[in-house]
Amino acid sequence: VYDVTFRPGTPEVEYWTDVVGLDYSAPSAQQDLWPAMTEAMAFWLREADIDGFRCDVASLVPTPFWEQARAQLERIKPVFMLAESDAPDLHTAAFDMTYDWDLADQLKTIAKGKADASALQAWWQRRQAKYPASAYRMNFTANHDSNSWHGSCQEFFGSVEAFKAMAVLAATLPGMPLIYGGQEGYFDKRLAFFEKDAITWRSYPLAAFYAELLALKKQHAALGNGQHGGSLQWLPNSNAQVCAFERVRGSSRVQVAVNLSAQAQRYGAAGSAPATLAPWAWTINAV
Repeated sequence: VYDVTFRPGTPEVEYWTDVVGLDYSAPSAQQDLWPAMTEAMAFWLREADIDGFRCDVASLVPTPFWEQARAQLERIKPVFMLAESDAPDLHTAAFDMTYDWDLADQLKTIAKGKADASALQAWWQRRQAKYPASAYRMNFTANHDSNSWHGSCQEFFGSVEAFKAMAVLAATLPGMPLIYGGQEGYFDKRLAFFEKDAITWRSYPLAAFYAELLALKKQHAALGNGQHGGSLQWLPNSNAQVCAFERVRGSSRVQVAVNLSAQAQRYGAAGSAPATLAPWAWTINAV
């Protein structure tokens, strides 16, 4: 057990036994610890030519450390930085992308029938209020922590159909989608975190589904990330069980409608002919 003080007066006790807890706020840290840790990161750029880092629990290290490290790494080569955090200040000068746990929570709540499209609109308002337009937010339905400690995809979403509908939203709403290794086989169990626990791939039933989503994102500028992606506009729709939106960037336009329920739903704007979506079904129109 290591006591890590990451901001003045706010001690954090960590329980990882495989790493040493370093005090980045100690009086001598900026002269000794910060340069040493920055050099350790620079080693991997110079010797292995890696393109960036995912920094675990990044908020437990002072943001100024990350900012000075990023500046020094960029002198070697451009890097991409992902923080396992949702702290907005990390986007100022240190990290390109942070985790969007808020969206993941909304998707799980919707799949369980406890929320509708209004939850996604409220999520988008919160994101816009807290993060700059250039921020890459990582959209996900599951990750290594959520799967091992909180629930499998089956537990979270109840069926593969509901799961796929939520994955479509994670891939098409603003943000960069994460596909957690094993989701191509659809998780129905929690993987042991610290032990060898083989994934049951089942001949990769969702591989083609994910390949199609990733190809769509790559082919259409409107689905780009951060400031490179299209704006988000919620489409007029009187049925709260259908999430309908449009993203536009230049001549690229993508319209998405997703049924958020296990029942068929009719939807459409006033003055237009309504359409029907089967349970958990979606439509994507891209030009």
